[in-house]
Amino acid sequence: MDTINSRVMFQVSLKHFWTDNQLAWDPAKYGGIEKIRIPTDPEAADAAIWVPDLHIYELGTSFMYESLLRPNAQVSSDGSVYWSTPGQMYINSNFDLFYYPFDLQKLTLIMEPWTYTADQVKLVVYDPPIGVAQDFYQPHVEWELVAYNSSYNIFTYESGSFSVANYELFIVRTGSTLLITVLIPGVSITLLSMMYFYIPLGGGERVPYLSTILLTSVMFLVMLTQFIPLARDVPLFEMMFLLLSVY
Repeated sequence: MDTINSRVMFQVSLKHFWTDNQLAWDPAKYGGIEKIRIPTDPEAADAAIWVPDLHIYELGTSFMYESLLRPNAQVSSDGSVYWSTPGQMYINSNFDLFYYPFDLQKLTLIMEPWTYTADQVKLVVYDPPIGVAQDFYQPHVEWELVAYNSSYNIFTYESGSFSVANYELFIVRTGSTLLITVLIPGVSITLLSMMYFYIPLGGGERVPYLSTILLTSVMFLVMLTQFIPLARDVPLFEMMFLLLSVY
């Protein structure tokens, strides 16, 4: 999670399934061979087969398969093709920080073929659409995946209708790190600033005390910029801190 630049890195393995009747054969005529593997990289020395040119709108790179490996595709005798592309993807996302640091974020991925219309390539979302490899799963120190869903739609443009698959992932911020580094210091500074009114008049301690609190508040706000990404909505916690500081 790159919250400052509003980007999320996914370690994924995109699994593609489709049928190409031109790749079907009779195993009895070829020594009982039922499965073969064919290169998919267009720059490979051997002839590469057709693969879908899928694209994700929120992708941080220019082309989805630039950051993914292009291993061989497994082709069965009935013409069915299985192709798994592992790698890393960076997805741009707009974070809703109103309830920071107890916020729930929705990550949206819109996937569609880049040049093929819906009558040429129709996307079908498998059930379950998203899986977590438990053998390799490592809990994140700050975020937890709580839910996900998918849907299928048809988008119509001037150039034609395109098959679109929508994926939504819901992650919640967890852990006590931000509670200790953000919330508790903010509340403490606010309470200390209110103690200004209990300092006796004429003692000369009010001005140095208030100057120290003001400097601490400024440094705390500077520290917050290292944790909070840029967003249109100001977090509720930050608004309350500023209002109490002004008060």
